[in-house]
Amino acid sequence: MLHRILVVLLFGVSLLAPAQEKLDLSVLYAGDPGPRTDEWLTFLRSRVRTATAIERRSLSAKTAKGADVVIVDAETPYKESGIKIPRGAELSTAFTKPTILMGAAGGSTLGSLDIKLDWL
Repeated sequence: MLHRILVVLLFGVSLLAPAQEKLDLSVLYAGDPGPRTDEWLTFLRSRVRTATAIERRSLSAKTAKGADVVIVDAETPYKESGIKIPRGAELSTAFTKPTILMGAAGGSTLGSLDIKLDWL
Protein backbone atom coordinates (compact mmCIF):
# COMPACT_ATOMS: atom_id res chain seq x y z
CA MET A 1 0.00 0.00 0.00
CA LEU A 2 2.79 2.39 0.88
CA HIS A 3 4.43 1.61 -2.46
CA ARG A 4 1.28 2.64 -4.35
CA ILE A 5 0.99 5.90 -2.43
CA LEU A 6 4.64 6.68 -3.13
CA VAL A 7 4.18 6.03 -6.86
CA VAL A 8 1.13 8.33 -6.98
CA LEU A 9 2.99 11.07 -5.09
CA LEU A 10 6.04 10.85 -7.36
CA PHE A 11 3.82 11.00 -10.43
CA GLY A 12 2.08 14.11 -9.05
CA VAL A 13 5.41 15.81 -8.34
CA SER A 14 6.63 15.01 -11.86
CA LEU A 15 3.65 16.91 -13.28
CA LEU A 16 4.79 20.02 -11.40
CA ALA A 17 8.34 19.87 -12.77
CA PRO A 18 9.16 22.62 -15.27
CA ALA A 19 9.16 21.65 -18.93
CA GLN A 20 12.56 21.28 -20.51
CA GLU A 21 13.61 24.54 -22.12
CA LYS A 22 14.28 24.61 -25.82
CA LEU A 23 17.80 25.26 -27.05
CA ASP A 24 18.29 28.77 -28.40
CA LEU A 25 19.15 27.53 -31.89
CA SER A 26 17.76 27.91 -35.38
CA VAL A 27 18.13 24.63 -37.29
CA LEU A 28 17.80 24.21 -41.06
CA TYR A 29 17.02 20.65 -42.17
CA ALA A 30 18.04 20.03 -45.80
CA GLY A 31 16.29 16.86 -46.90
CA ASP A 32 13.71 15.49 -49.28
CA PRO A 33 9.99 16.31 -48.96
CA GLY A 34 8.11 13.51 -47.23
CA PRO A 35 7.45 11.72 -43.95
CA ARG A 36 11.12 11.58 -42.89
CA THR A 37 11.49 15.35 -43.11
CA ASP A 38 8.15 15.88 -41.34
CA GLU A 39 9.22 13.61 -38.47
CA TRP A 40 12.56 15.38 -38.14
CA LEU A 41 10.83 18.78 -38.03
CA THR A 42 8.44 17.60 -35.33
CA PHE A 43 11.38 16.32 -33.27
CA LEU A 44 13.51 19.44 -33.79
CA ARG A 45 10.70 21.92 -33.13
CA SER A 46 10.14 20.35 -29.72
CA ARG A 47 13.78 20.97 -28.81
CA VAL A 48 15.04 24.14 -30.52
CA ARG A 49 13.82 27.73 -30.98
CA THR A 50 13.12 27.31 -34.71
CA ALA A 51 13.43 24.50 -37.23
CA THR A 52 12.72 24.82 -40.94
CA ALA A 53 13.25 22.56 -43.93
CA ILE A 54 14.37 23.03 -47.51
CA GLU A 55 14.91 20.62 -50.38
CA ARG A 56 18.40 19.15 -49.97
CA ARG A 57 19.71 20.16 -53.40
CA SER A 58 18.82 23.84 -52.82
CA LEU A 59 21.17 24.15 -49.84
CA SER A 60 23.60 27.05 -50.22
CA ALA A 61 25.26 29.75 -48.15
CA LYS A 62 22.31 31.99 -49.05
CA THR A 63 19.54 29.53 -48.08
CA ALA A 64 21.33 28.73 -44.79
CA LYS A 65 21.90 32.38 -43.89
CA GLY A 66 19.54 32.55 -40.89
CA ALA A 67 20.38 29.13 -39.45
CA ASP A 68 22.74 28.41 -36.58
CA VAL A 69 23.08 24.74 -37.56
CA VAL A 70 22.33 22.80 -40.76
CA ILE A 71 21.41 19.12 -41.03
CA VAL A 72 21.82 17.35 -44.40
CA ASP A 73 19.90 14.08 -44.68
CA ALA A 74 18.02 11.77 -47.06
CA GLU A 75 16.37 8.37 -47.12
CA THR A 76 18.67 5.35 -47.27
CA PRO A 77 20.16 4.76 -50.73
CA TYR A 78 20.02 1.00 -50.26
CA LYS A 79 16.93 -0.34 -52.04
CA GLU A 80 15.95 -3.79 -53.30
CA SER A 81 16.52 -2.53 -56.84
CA GLY A 82 20.09 -1.47 -56.03
CA ILE A 83 21.98 1.47 -54.58
CA LYS A 84 21.19 5.01 -55.67
CA ILE A 85 23.38 7.58 -53.93
CA PRO A 86 21.49 10.87 -53.48
CA ARG A 87 23.16 13.88 -55.05
CA GLY A 88 24.16 16.52 -52.57
CA ALA A 89 24.01 20.27 -52.78
CA GLU A 90 26.80 22.02 -54.67
CA LEU A 91 28.54 23.92 -51.88
CA SER A 92 31.66 26.05 -51.94
CA THR A 93 34.12 27.05 -49.25
CA ALA A 94 31.90 30.13 -48.71
CA PHE A 95 29.55 27.77 -46.86
CA THR A 96 30.73 28.05 -43.26
CA LYS A 97 27.72 26.96 -41.19
CA PRO A 98 28.13 24.18 -38.63
CA THR A 99 26.66 21.21 -40.49
CA ILE A 100 25.64 17.69 -39.53
CA LEU A 101 26.10 15.40 -42.54
CA MET A 102 24.05 12.22 -42.28
CA GLY A 103 24.44 9.13 -44.42
CA ALA A 104 24.97 9.08 -48.16
CA ALA A 105 23.37 12.50 -48.62
CA GLY A 106 25.91 14.02 -46.26
CA GLY A 107 28.81 12.28 -47.96
CA SER A 108 27.74 13.33 -51.44
CA THR A 109 27.40 16.93 -50.27
CA LEU A 110 31.14 16.98 -49.58
CA GLY A 111 31.99 15.95 -53.16
CA SER A 112 32.17 19.47 -54.55
CA LEU A 113 34.49 20.53 -51.72
CA ASP A 114 37.08 17.80 -52.28
CA ILE A 115 36.85 16.80 -48.63
CA LYS A 116 37.50 13.13 -47.91
CA LEU A 117 35.07 12.18 -45.16
CA ASP A 118 33.08 9.62 -47.10
CA TRP A 119 33.60 6.05 -48.27
CA LEU A 120 37.17 4.97 -48.90
